[in-house]
Amino acid sequence: MYRIKVLVTLLITMIISAQSVGQKLDNAAIQRIGDYGKIWSAVNLFHPSMAYNVINADSLYTDNIGELIKDPTAANFKYAVQKLLHKLNDLSTSIVELSVNENDSVNLPQRSLLTWLPDSIALLHFDENFMSLNNNSFGKNIASKQLKDSLKNAKGIIIDLRKTKNNDAVSDYYETIFLNSLVSFIIDHDISYIPSRSRIHYGHESQTFDMSSFYYQGWMTINPTFIRKAPNSVNKPVCLLVNRFNKNIGEAIIAVQKAGVAKVVSVDSLKGFSSTAHYIMEVADGVKVNLNLGESVFENGCKDFVPDVIVKSTVADIENSLLTASKELLTQKWQDKIICPQIANDILPAKMVETYDGMNYPSAPLRLLGLMRYWSAINYFCPNKALIKKNWDSVLNEYVPKFLSGRDSTEYIDVVARLITEIHDGHGWLDSKVWTILHRNIPEIKLKFVENKTIVFKTYNDSIRKVMSPGDEILKINDVPINEVRKNFAQIIGASNDAALQRVVTLNVLSGPENSNVRITYLHNGEVKNIIRPRTAKRYAFNNETGLPGQTKPWKKINEKTGYVDFGKIEVDQVDSMMNDFKNLDAIILDNRSYPRGTAWTLVNYLTSKKVITAKGTTMIATSPDPATTTTQSSLWEIPVTSKMIYKGKIIILVNEETQSQAEYSCMVIQAAHKNTTIIGSQTAGADGDVTGIVFPGDIQTAFSGHGIFYPDGRATQGIGIIPDIKIAPSIKGIKGGKDEVLERAIQFAKTGK
Repeated sequence: MYRIKVLVTLLITMIISAQSVGQKLDNAAIQRIGDYGKIWSAVNLFHPSMAYNVINADSLYTDNIGELIKDPTAANFKYAVQKLLHKLNDLSTSIVELSVNENDSVNLPQRSLLTWLPDSIALLHFDENFMSLNNNSFGKNIASKQLKDSLKNAKGIIIDLRKTKNNDAVSDYYETIFLNSLVSFIIDHDISYIPSRSRIHYGHESQTFDMSSFYYQGWMTINPTFIRKAPNSVNKPVCLLVNRFNKNIGEAIIAVQKAGVAKVVSVDSLKGFSSTAHYIMEVADGVKVNLNLGESVFENGCKDFVPDVIVKSTVADIENSLLTASKELLTQKWQDKIICPQIANDILPAKMVETYDGMNYPSAPLRLLGLMRYWSAINYFCPNKALIKKNWDSVLNEYVPKFLSGRDSTEYIDVVARLITEIHDGHGWLDSKVWTILHRNIPEIKLKFVENKTIVFKTYNDSIRKVMSPGDEILKINDVPINEVRKNFAQIIGASNDAALQRVVTLNVLSGPENSNVRITYLHNGEVKNIIRPRTAKRYAFNNETGLPGQTKPWKKINEKTGYVDFGKIEVDQVDSMMNDFKNLDAIILDNRSYPRGTAWTLVNYLTSKKVITAKGTTMIATSPDPATTTTQSSLWEIPVTSKMIYKGKIIILVNEETQSQAEYSCMVIQAAHKNTTIIGSQTAGADGDVTGIVFPGDIQTAFSGHGIFYPDGRATQGIGIIPDIKIAPSIKGIKGGKDEVLERAIQFAKTGK
């Protein structure tokens, strides 16, 4: 009996559970758990290593979150974040305070500006003062011109760029400009920096079904900077000595090596040396994470910079070892024999999202993983995010304890359902085995929400018809007042507007496990009655029940001047026959109070001879966690037309709360193609645009509207729907009289034009 009355009970248990966990997790702890997820989301979407599908994204999240849940202190939060980032094997992605040590330095011997070595080898070293004074004029002022002239007789040049520590920002600036100026004097041809690339997402790839033609990811390559050869440049063999503190000029160092201009000898490995885009994420407890967003792409396929020779800092006589290696490189012909430790891959492997189907009640780390999958998708890729009534960050913090508090699969599915409602999107349906078992069937009765009442619309069983009639009002379900039942369901059903919400609520109020009984209290001819019926029909058995009495195919003439089309049943290959039958009629009524079968794209060929601009579609494009960089790509959607005979009469489209998604878009297509189109009915569902599927662990699936859909002139449709030209909805009186008042109004308009 608990599961039959689960909705009422769950409201109480969820509140109690949430309060219980709230006592264990204070706001700071909740913030840390949520921010750990935000870091994971950013890494999963934007760090280049995650594109290769080598690191398991789920494990990257779950391996540390369990310990953080047990001990959500500031110290453990920082430790968990550090462990997560360490798995990326990327030195340039780390907690900022751990990545930069102000005391990190090395001792270097005193070095002169110019020292001549045996065999006419010039050894150069430029201190900060020299670089600052000659930052963009090397070879032009007296000091640097004299130095340049003296190098003409050199058989080779060693440039010692090593530094004792990291520069400040000002020194970095002057050093970068100076090196570019210097490089222009040692090259014999124009060269370019190595291009870098970062991940770019056109919408969020669907995790439940193939929407690859709409949403996909790829690489975005940044065009490199060019360094032009200076007049009278010194074309000599060059070797550069570098260490880890040269990263700020890494691009120029890599460029001259890859162009065959200079060899490079480094002190220790320089992994992460190449310069790419980064983003600083500020999270709980003042922690800052420096996230690498890109990778360099070398001609030989390497993902990272590899020096020609690496000399370990632990060797006994490092200065002599460096000079020996440099002189040997100067005498060698240029050969690219560098072995890449990791090769860049232009093809992004398909990423299979684990559903954890065998777990109806996943562990706490997996439940939170589902929360972060969903939060991340909406955060970066929901085109209708402005319609969300709450701050999306606050939603994350609100649901962290709720996802932890669920005690079984029923409570887990309930909190997932509540989360989905937060985006107010009719494409935010919920599908799971647990949900299906709880709400699989209904009795053989179809209800409608009319005049703010739950009304019997149709009955499908002779024994029911003897005691219950269309127009009867439902008062209670299992002795729970109908308004309370509706309120409970409304909290776990996603919808874009109230019309669609009440439609889905009405569909579910009688639902329950298969063959279970439901007690219905209702008002019949002024008398309160009760009936107990088994739930023997599938929940969606009575959907898409449009059509005329006795209609055998999807279209039929109502009279000699008006035709009727059941738009939810006519197939694409039937459109030609239908239009041939109706070509001479004054009006065609398209009953769009169901879900169509893709016929609008064919129908337009009979409505216009010009291409049809149907809508303005928007897609979210993201390349970084930085919200300032997320852009909205807008484009006018067009349908090409292969013109056939052009229908000149009226097109009348019937709509109501059942008209959703493709049904709404079909209205826009026909409106754009045929100017003599009239919409009759009530508010549509307001959920349009191709959907993006999201998977929660525990075999739970949902989706959201991945595209924003607007009229070509910019009028919004999400949440609003298709606004009828003539507004009319069923009445209780009409239902009792067996009337289709919307269709009757359309027939009247077809006849009179009013």
